[in-house]
Amino acid sequence: MGGHGVSEDEFNLRKKLKSIQNRDRFLKDCIEEQVLPRSAPKHLHHPHKPFSNTAREYLKEARETLRNEAEETRSLMKNIHMPHSLVLRLTDEDQHQKMRLQEELTRLCNNSRWKEVGRRELITNLSSFSLTQTQEEALSLGLKFSTGINHKSTIDYVEKNYNWKDSELENGFKQGIILCCSLAAQKRESTIPRRYTRALRELQDNDDILITSADKGGGIVIMDKSDYTRKMEELLSDTHTYNKQRDGTAKKEAEYFNKSTRNILKRTEKGKKLFHLLEENPKVPSMKGLPKIHKPEIPLRPITSGIGSAPHKLAKILAKPLSSALGSISSTNLRNSADLINKLDNVDFSGKRLVSYDITSLFTNVSVTGAISAIKESLKTIDDDKLPICKRDYMQLVEKCIRFRSFRYKDQEYHLLDGLPMGSPLSAVAASLYLEMLERDHYLKIIPKDAHWFRYVDDCLLIFPAENNTMHATTTTQCTTTTKRLLISRTKDEESSYYEWNEVIFKAIFKTNFKAIFKTNFKVIIYKAENESLQSSSKQKLTRNKEVDERRG
Repeated sequence: MGGHGVSEDEFNLRKKLKSIQNRDRFLKDCIEEQVLPRSAPKHLHHPHKPFSNTAREYLKEARETLRNEAEETRSLMKNIHMPHSLVLRLTDEDQHQKMRLQEELTRLCNNSRWKEVGRRELITNLSSFSLTQTQEEALSLGLKFSTGINHKSTIDYVEKNYNWKDSELENGFKQGIILCCSLAAQKRESTIPRRYTRALRELQDNDDILITSADKGGGIVIMDKSDYTRKMEELLSDTHTYNKQRDGTAKKEAEYFNKSTRNILKRTEKGKKLFHLLEENPKVPSMKGLPKIHKPEIPLRPITSGIGSAPHKLAKILAKPLSSALGSISSTNLRNSADLINKLDNVDFSGKRLVSYDITSLFTNVSVTGAISAIKESLKTIDDDKLPICKRDYMQLVEKCIRFRSFRYKDQEYHLLDGLPMGSPLSAVAASLYLEMLERDHYLKIIPKDAHWFRYVDDCLLIFPAENNTMHATTTTQCTTTTKRLLISRTKDEESSYYEWNEVIFKAIFKTNFKAIFKTNFKVIIYKAENESLQSSSKQKLTRNKEVDERRG
């Protein structure tokens, strides 16, 4: 009888220890899944956060209490042999408790406030793959949602920002710093629940789909990889814009760029100070496509990343002084929404119509020669002390950066035949200056005196008298004095046809009914300003947008 009593005592101690271990594991799961058990105090539920740091600390303290209790229980156990029936009973009760706690964890996850954080309406699934509920919740947080610090990024940061020389270091010092940073980063807890991390990893391991951001609106698009590849290959098959080149050609172009650029920089002391901007081991710019989900057939917008390429750092420095010259050639350039509000103050909207236009494929349609001419003209307004180098060398460097147009898609290298390189910090400002030159030399001479033309990068706004039935459809302008065609299409237009005319016809449409010329019916969206009402509403809307941007900033 005494042995049986000892076995029962041992059974109860082991049962208690198993229960403590299960509850400790449950609290650990709650921390990783970022949920609070029902027993937690109500004040730990943050009104604005799905899981607060206070809640995390509370659960950690609860785990510490359980671990101390487990150690105390172990000290009372005698580790004697128990009858087989008690062992089976202990195992059965242990499994039952684990199952009950797992069900409770699932219930907490299903009712978690994390479900309210994301925006599922941003997800567009174009693939044949069906997302699970957890995968959809994880993606709805956004592609830029921080999941915590990746230890690899910490290593890269140390290696790139601390350029020690071997003579300045003791043996192994740098490796020790990198190791410590890596271990510290690995200890950082994830900022999203464990179930979301697993869901994202499942999507990442799916080789049949591709997840990318939408071209506009910050949306998330899931596509079949085969469909994405087909559209990218169709886009790159345009032999008038892109040309395939042998593997290794881009590397040679980068080596030539570095060599010729170094020869320019070493002419002056100011130039020698820019040597650090040259990449020692440059990368080939890579291209990807962003789906335009707001357009039929979901075409792709080509986007090139030039980060790490031979001219990228230098182009970034060269672009800064040019940004201050925007608007020096043509006053139609807009810097921001506040600039638009100020310019609209001088516009009389009575009897006016508004039409918005978008320039199709701006970078690839801009003449390199024309862009260089526009940059040279804008330099006249920039003081020499604002430039990182003398004007002669500056223009040579700008031209070298603009003419560096190699990139890679997957394993194939390409060369952009004409136009500005996508992904270069210089391209946006160079394109804007080129458009300013076109506007001054052509567009502003064509539009009526009582019309107004404004442009922000490639988005154009035309305000013209209502009696002139102009630009009611998708149009293509072709200036007779330029050899490069700029395709200008009205935004949100459902028509796919393009019409070309020379400068004479472009003048004529301001005096002649457009439909009478082409005898075609078009779906038209024209906003008519009635006296001062539109002017007032436009200002209010732009002011609200400005306030929202300032709050976000």
